[in-house]
Amino acid sequence: MTDIIVAVLSFLSGLIEDWFPAFTLGDGVLSKVVNAFAYFVELVASVNWLVPVEDALLIIGLIAGYYTVMFLIFCGNWIIRRIFDIIP
Repeated sequence: MTDIIVAVLSFLSGLIEDWFPAFTLGDGVLSKVVNAFAYFVELVASVNWLVPVEDALLIIGLIAGYYTVMFLIFCGNWIIRRIFDIIP
């Protein structure tokens, strides 16, 4: 069983290596990304007094959770419907 899992994982890694080109980050790119992220966090922290960011993230999380649950219910109902379509 372990050999099958290793074979599947090596197949997937080979597929990814063949289809996607290799890339490297240049000098200083990672530090610029860190600086941009720090600036964004500082910007959100400064806007927090005007717009309650924690409440907005909570509302967005609740909406995303609601749609995820509804999608999972749809998938479950679809699978159950297909199973009962096969059984006469």
